[in-house]
Amino acid sequence: MAVRCRAMEFRLSTATRVLVIAACAPFVAIALVVEPPDAYVPLAILAPMLALAARTWFVRVAAGPDVLLVANYTRTHRIPWDDVADLTRDEDSVWVTRTDGRAHRIAALTTTQQSTTSYRARRDAAYEALERDLRGRT
Repeated sequence: MAVRCRAMEFRLSTATRVLVIAACAPFVAIALVVEPPDAYVPLAILAPMLALAARTWFVRVAAGPDVLLVANYTRTHRIPWDDVADLTRDEDSVWVTRTDGRAHRIAALTTTQQSTTSYRARRDAAYEALERDLRGRT
């Protein structure tokens, strides 16, 4: 089911994506230098890391007319606006709470202590836009 969510979209920064991919480099180097069967160990570690690195290109939150799309690292949630009870923010995460009580962290809006001020400002602006959108629907 294709969901178009172009009203508001927030993705991970390119720097974050590059860092995740760069974390795979040592395992590639080891696998190239070591001969089989010892090369299979770094390759076994590398496979899930590459899957995670590929998934970072799809991590986002998008507000559409009928649905809030939350694409995290391992799962994508398409939450109808009627099912969104609340949006909350703590120091480094934003959470969407559904009417049945389940809460989902929005990975695209997560920060760390090392996050830049501009990234935090973009995160806060995205949170406020989502909150306005939610309030406008209730």
